[in-house]
Amino acid sequence: MYRLKNTGYDAYLVGGCVRDLLLGYEPKDFDVVTNASPEQVKKVFRNCRLIGRRFRLAHVHFGREIIEVATFRGAADPDQNILHEDGRLISDNVFGKIEEDVWRRDFSINALYYNIQDFSVIDYIGGMEDHSAGLLKLIGEAETRYREDPVRMLRAVRFAVKLGFKIDGDTEKPLNNSAHLLESIPGARLYDEVLKLFHAGKGLQTFEMLRHYGLFAILFPDIDHLLNQEKENFPNLFIAKALENSDRRISDGKSVTPYFLFSVLLWESVQVQFQKEQQQETPDSLAFQTACSRVISKQVKTISMPKRVTQAMRDVWFMQPRFNFRTGSRPFKLLAQPRFRAAYDFLLLRAETGDAEEELANWWTKFQFATEAEQRRMTRPKKKNKNKKTSRTKNNNQSNYEAYIGLGSNLDNPVNQIKLARNALKQRKEIQELGFSSLYSSPPMGPVDQPDYVNAVMRIKTNITAQSLLKLLQSIENDQGRVRTDERWTARTLDLDLLLYADQQINSSDLTIPHMGMIERAFVMHPLNEIAPDSLTIPGLGPMSDLMNQCPLNGLEKIDS
Repeated sequence: MYRLKNTGYDAYLVGGCVRDLLLGYEPKDFDVVTNASPEQVKKVFRNCRLIGRRFRLAHVHFGREIIEVATFRGAADPDQNILHEDGRLISDNVFGKIEEDVWRRDFSINALYYNIQDFSVIDYIGGMEDHSAGLLKLIGEAETRYREDPVRMLRAVRFAVKLGFKIDGDTEKPLNNSAHLLESIPGARLYDEVLKLFHAGKGLQTFEMLRHYGLFAILFPDIDHLLNQEKENFPNLFIAKALENSDRRISDGKSVTPYFLFSVLLWESVQVQFQKEQQQETPDSLAFQTACSRVISKQVKTISMPKRVTQAMRDVWFMQPRFNFRTGSRPFKLLAQPRFRAAYDFLLLRAETGDAEEELANWWTKFQFATEAEQRRMTRPKKKNKNKKTSRTKNNNQSNYEAYIGLGSNLDNPVNQIKLARNALKQRKEIQELGFSSLYSSPPMGPVDQPDYVNAVMRIKTNITAQSLLKLLQSIENDQGRVRTDERWTARTLDLDLLLYADQQINSSDLTIPHMGMIERAFVMHPLNEIAPDSLTIPGLGPMSDLMNQCPLNGLEKIDS
């Protein structure tokens, strides 16, 4: 600030830092406002970077610290402001004077300017009075300001809870009817806002206020619907207890993680989806994996959780059924998992709220802190009664079918993605690998501005139906970060196609066998021909040997694996 002042510019502290200092809190960051343009600020500070599209800002770096420096914003100019059709501002690079800047801020308590020249607080709109009264008041007409930036509704809740302020009547009135405006906000921005809401040490109060104003229903539509139908106070109690524990950890100076928060919020949705998958007669393990993937895929359409977060969520969820296995080597393997502690805390929370047996949680509490000898005793299988005859009934009538799976990838180390998918399939007890082709490189079928694909074909024997096998393939795709869109021929982390299943021909809404268009694709036919028996005939299309004569390489190249 003094460097700007000494260079001939005005500079003030503004916003949350002034507000918090007046309350006796230590500010987390400091924002500076000036009459210097972003380009002029960059000339003053060599360690400066300009950011932003809607409004240009200067970030001045001091080691790990970043000071945000903004130019005074001016009055709205119809020729320069760009509005979305719903009234949301998407471009706002209008500079002005401090007297104009104050009217562009969101809340009156955030429109206080600290002047370093005489160490005074400048207040143009009664922010000090609202601050003293503990009142959160939006500057301007509330409904219009919410339309300009719907995130202001979330900020209203966050500040009201964090500061213990009351929301002004005119500011509060449009909240319920304006909640739907949040649907226009990019998911990545909503992800950041959700973390600010729930990781500020007042998560439980925030949760209750978001539900009160209908904002939670926009952020988490599925779980809000389930909360309205809760039975025996669950899942409301589960979420409330988790947020209460997180608030306590933050108060004690302990860390909290985004993935645990989202794991808690979406757990009941996973349970409900799991029951739906079971009704399709899908094996429990696959049904649970599919349920987790479906819930995450649906939620990221609203809140864009990073892959590292969704993967950690899956780890926590996938370990919950494994807690039930307490004999042999399984408990030791589970204990060695990197996210065991988070999964164990999740189990304790479930037990505390009636979603898991208390005895199970107590066993794992004892097991992890027991001596090695005690752990071996605890995991020893119970002795069988020798007087009773035991028998194992094998289903000798269970049929096995040969099938062929196409594997492709052109993102995130494609060769490794193919290997991971192959290993995932080989580990399934329902699948036996009979052959695996070489890896091939092929040009993309879609837009040319994407990497080449790596392809292979796997020959298997399986005892599950084609529909169940398809679900398994989709589950593996989801586990490896496949993002499904309505666009065809886009770049993909992993693409698994069920090419052939025995001698069957299937044409349903979600499955076509033989796979549609496969005989026209060199990256399918040549790897398939490499591992298929000479007698293979593709149902409805003809012998493999005849079809290969009509399938040129089209840029296909074999690569080293």
